[in-house]
Amino acid sequence: MNQINVVPLFATPVAMFTLELDNDKILKSFKKLSYTLVKEEDAFLNKHTYIGTDYTIVNKFPKLKVSLQESLDYYIKHILQFKADGQIIKSWATKTSPGGYSNTHRHANSWLTGCYYPFPEENTQVEFLRETPFEYDTERTTNNLWNSYRYRIMTLPNQLLIWPSYLLHRIRTNTGKQDRHSMAFTVLPKGPFGKHDALINFSPDNK
Repeated sequence: MNQINVVPLFATPVAMFTLELDNDKILKSFKKLSYTLVKEEDAFLNKHTYIGTDYTIVNKFPKLKVSLQESLDYYIKHILQFKADGQIIKSWATKTSPGGYSNTHRHANSWLTGCYYPFPEENTQVEFLRETPFEYDTERTTNNLWNSYRYRIMTLPNQLLIWPSYLLHRIRTNTGKQDRHSMAFTVLPKGPFGKHDALINFSPDNK
């Protein structure tokens, strides 16, 4: 057989960071926050999923905010290798009760999305899905980079995930006995972004 080269075209980077924070203290604070139930008919199907009422919640956790920004800078400059800066524009706490989940969705009106897990309960999974599934599908001998249409990540204590906001994802069913807590956030560029006719200036701190 002749030599074969295979190129993984247009990969979508989902970065996993482990932060060095007092996650137990953060989790205790998350449990005391005010939440509202996300109704099943709101935007996408949910069950026993709650969202925090404060959409700038990261400002209440200064050390966490610094760690998130450092990780975000690394993702943009060293993984994407963009000459750009990013700023967190919205941040909110989430709570998923036992048996709860959220269905497939993406975060509109943003560039990047992140989610921090202080100390997830057992079997906490986030699932990412391929945007365009195969027209013809069949059984696989092995799931791999080329044939998979979903990818599940088992989250760990003090873990931060960052990915492009267009990527479809969902919260898998909480099969544990405790509420699942996390903090999600969305990101826009900061300052000048792009060049020539595509140059746009995003105001600092989204002002």
